[in-house]
Amino acid sequence: MMYARTFVLGLSCALALSGCGEGSSFSPGDPIALAVHLSLAPATESYRCKFLRLPETDGEIFVSGGSHHYTAGVHHYLLFRTSVDQVPAGLDGEVDCYAASAVMKYARGYVSGGQSPDVSADFPPGVAYPFRGGELLLVQIHAQNTGSATLEAELAIEMRTTKAETVQHRAGTLRFYNPYIHVPAHASASATMRCPISQPITILSAAPHMHKRGVDFQVAVDAAGAHGSSPFYRSTDWEQPDTFFGPLAIPAASHIRFRCGYANPGDTPFIQGLSADANEMCMWSAIYYPALPEAEEACLGQDQHGTGTATCAATTSCLERCPPESRPRFADGSPESGQCWQACITASCPNVTGALFPQLSCTDRLCKSECAQSGPACTSCVVSRCAAEVDVCQRQACGD
Repeated sequence: MMYARTFVLGLSCALALSGCGEGSSFSPGDPIALAVHLSLAPATESYRCKFLRLPETDGEIFVSGGSHHYTAGVHHYLLFRTSVDQVPAGLDGEVDCYAASAVMKYARGYVSGGQSPDVSADFPPGVAYPFRGGELLLVQIHAQNTGSATLEAELAIEMRTTKAETVQHRAGTLRFYNPYIHVPAHASASATMRCPISQPITILSAAPHMHKRGVDFQVAVDAAGAHGSSPFYRSTDWEQPDTFFGPLAIPAASHIRFRCGYANPGDTPFIQGLSADANEMCMWSAIYYPALPEAEEACLGQDQHGTGTATCAATTSCLERCPPESRPRFADGSPESGQCWQACITASCPNVTGALFPQLSCTDRLCKSECAQSGPACTSCVVSRCAAEVDVCQRQACGD
């Protein structure tokens, strides 16, 4: 059986981004459709977002399968759950996803998306993806028009639903996004990240995402306490990568580790970011069951980002020399950080971020004002209030 690489959700009506009525009737088992139209100006690239509300119903909505089709102009699309029940003021229309409104700060969990123009698949019998009736979602479309004329782009989605009594396992989506990539000019480079899996799960389908410097993507499962296991998936095609189809059982207390390899023949270095032309990405998403807590689905326990030789102490010193504007903007809902931060993290030893991130989290929590700028006041605060985390970092050697 084929399983969905990218599961798709929408509203019980066709709509353009200008809006859709929310009063459509819905009964479990009814299909739910979404149609999106965008007029793209010549030679433009953008991320467009809009809040969408699922059909109102007394119970949950269980998605058991779906399909999508999109035309030229859509590079990929993503759909997120959100932290709000009502559309925030000023965001009731189509908006720039990463403008001053910071609409992405309301996103709480990627649940579907697509990078191939046509996908159609179903879950195994008894497996479905649950949503609240009337739940408010956020769609993000990465749109790109490289031509000299206006381009009309279309995205059409349908999802198949099932009744609650047929569901034995709730499905979820792993959405692993590496925020640290640095590819120097005229060089090859790689970016890695590792994500913990606390409970046994079964992966049904999965796929990577890189931009045009990407030349090699690998995913492996490391058993508890292990590292360096052989990849179960590999792709060398950044634009149309193969879909991995399971089922693949992942044991409890293991880690999923993924790596992106890059080749940059040009004069400009590239870092992690949102632009398909100006930045790189290293992302792995999977449909699986039974569902894990949201923090695990987003890999908030991520570590092992480095591909270099710098110790935790050396990496801390490197970050201290970075300008304030280079710091991550994760709290604003953006995955972006400056080139200096990304270069320091990727130059570290693979084991460094497991010790470094607790120190950085403590710094942000207890010394935020003192460390608005690097200097003696910041150092004194961190040494005093984050002594335990600093000690672990300073003692750590590569390979520990």
